[in-house]
Amino acid sequence: MLPRTDHMSLWKLLATMLLVGAAGCDIPTALPSWTTEWDLLVVDQKIGTADLLPTGVRADARGFVIDSFGATGSIRLGEVCALCTCFDGPIPGLTIAPHDWPVRLPPGLTEAQLRSGRARLVLVNEIGFDLLDDGQGGLGWLDVVLIDRYTDTQIDRRRLTGTFAPGDSLALEFDLAGRRLHSGLVARVSGQTPGSGGCSVKLTERSGFTARVELRDVVASTVDVVVGDASLALAPRSLELPAALARRLRPGDARVALDVEIENLVPTSAELDLSVAAAADALFTKAAALHTPLILRSPTAAGAADARGLYLLELEGIPEATRLHFAARTRITGSPIVRLKGDEWLEYRLRLRAEVPIR
Repeated sequence: MLPRTDHMSLWKLLATMLLVGAAGCDIPTALPSWTTEWDLLVVDQKIGTADLLPTGVRADARGFVIDSFGATGSIRLGEVCALCTCFDGPIPGLTIAPHDWPVRLPPGLTEAQLRSGRARLVLVNEIGFDLLDDGQGGLGWLDVVLIDRYTDTQIDRRRLTGTFAPGDSLALEFDLAGRRLHSGLVARVSGQTPGSGGCSVKLTERSGFTARVELRDVVASTVDVVVGDASLALAPRSLELPAALARRLRPGDARVALDVEIENLVPTSAELDLSVAAAADALFTKAAALHTPLILRSPTAAGAADARGLYLLELEGIPEATRLHFAARTRITGSPIVRLKGDEWLEYRLRLRAEVPIR
């Protein structure tokens, strides 16, 4: 929760403004006596780290847990062996050109620093012959290399031999503990097939591989996520006014201000367009009692950034309103990709402060 802060009372603020404005003018001899006051909490909203995480990612005592996530893709034989689909009969020995299978992340997650986790690659042979053993002594191989394309670093390498008959699958796993997981991480598959060993095979454009790349048992210390405007938005609110205040809600009979306190520990910045009106459809229009911009800055190394202000409401458009509506439009001005460590939060606190004179 935000700490309570001492504010100049609305009366003191308005009285000071009145005295400053009175320079060179006659000071009125009959000022109203402002005695009845209201201090109404409108919004106390806190957005935490958990609210910023995409589907499939959650925070617990271990860190950020990423649910098992997989993506399936296919590659046709012509893409890795340009001559293969030209054959109709025995297939000779051929080279399988390198092809990259990305280690995909859940939508909304761009990077993660892993404490633990595995990547599992499953290849399915959808070609009409055994790719690794022609049955006549000819043997082939598949090379699978885990590569970080961002840094051009080879992380791990496996060579598959034996048999790989049509319809069969081959599976292998890579340990990702301590790695930085991102879209540049790929499993690169290449190899050599001995051919079909004299057996006639009819290859088609549909002949090829299907591969599934899965993330399993992933726990991260930090995650980089995409944060949209709605993620940091102030939820719309409405407030029913006390009857005694509503009856006096007109110019000269009441002074009403919105006290705004915002603290931000989410590593990005935003602009807010804040509005107050007597009806929801009057928000952000000329009929609104308040329509003002707010700047939400990024936190610093010293701590959270804050935005505070006391904003007088224009009462001409809301005479004797029984309910007020509050809303804000949010637009992220900093980076939409933020790195979360687990201690981020954004808190809104809005209070309606009102005073009316005794008649």
